[in-house]
Amino acid sequence: MLPFLERIWNRILRREQRLRKHKRQLVECLKQDLIEDVLKALLRFMSLAVILDKDLAKHVHDFKANYLFKSKNARITVSAEFKGGRMKVREKEIPDPTTTVVFDENMRFANLLPPNQPDVLDLMLAQRVVVDGNLNYFYKFAYMASLCLPTV
Repeated sequence: MLPFLERIWNRILRREQRLRKHKRQLVECLKQDLIEDVLKALLRFMSLAVILDKDLAKHVHDFKANYLFKSKNARITVSAEFKGGRMKVREKEIPDPTTTVVFDENMRFANLLPPNQPDVLDLMLAQRVVVDGNLNYFYKFAYMASLCLPTV
């Protein structure tokens, strides 16, 4: 087909617009999957560290709390439960969490945790993070994460 006619045909079928739209959707889907996978990996690593690390184990020995981490659009939902000296990770929403952390999809979840140690209040004022529940529980979670994450 002649290049001129091919361009007209592509314009009629709107191939370029559909291709850009599908590309954006694919990138968004991959980004959300990556964020969720990193969050799940971090929480699973923490649950293993609770078992292996004696220093961390004494922090969760009598600690009982449920955390729900989810994105603003609710596409990413992961929960963590501390009970009986153990930590369980679930890939679903739990009823009645002690603390719910709702974060912006564009923000890297790792920015919430040490060694970055941001001021959560600044993130809340910028509407990047919403913490529902006792803020002290969130700070305790961040502290326990700092015990099992390597410092750079």
